[in-house]
Amino acid sequence: MLENNKYKIGYDVYKIRKDNNIQDKEFVRIKLTSIITNAYNERNMRVDIITYKGKKLSSYINPAWLSKVIEIAFEAVYDDAMDYIRLTDRLDIIYKEVINDYFKNLIV
Repeated sequence: MLENNKYKIGYDVYKIRKDNNIQDKEFVRIKLTSIITNAYNERNMRVDIITYKGKKLSSYINPAWLSKVIEIAFEAVYDDAMDYIRLTDRLDIIYKEVINDYFKNLIV
C-alpha cells in the first residue's frame, strides 16, 4: 500500500506543479495536506479490520509521519530541481522509516 502511495503522491505533486495557482502557497499546502491525509485515512481503514494484541493495526502507525510527507511534497512543488524520480526516492526513504517505526511499535 505504501509503495503505491509513493507514486500517487509523486503524480499529485506533478499535477499541482502544473497548476496555475501554485503562487498561493497556503492553498497548495492545504491541497497537499488533504491528499496525503486522505491516503493515510484510506490505508488505516484497510488495516483496521485486523487486530494485533487486541488493538487495531492502525493504532501502531504513528501519525507524525504525515507532516514529513507533506513537507517533502510541498518542497517538491516549488523545487524545479526535484523531479519525479528524486521525489519518489525521498518518499521511499520516509516510507521505510514509517514501516520500521510500525514494526517497532508492534514489537513493544
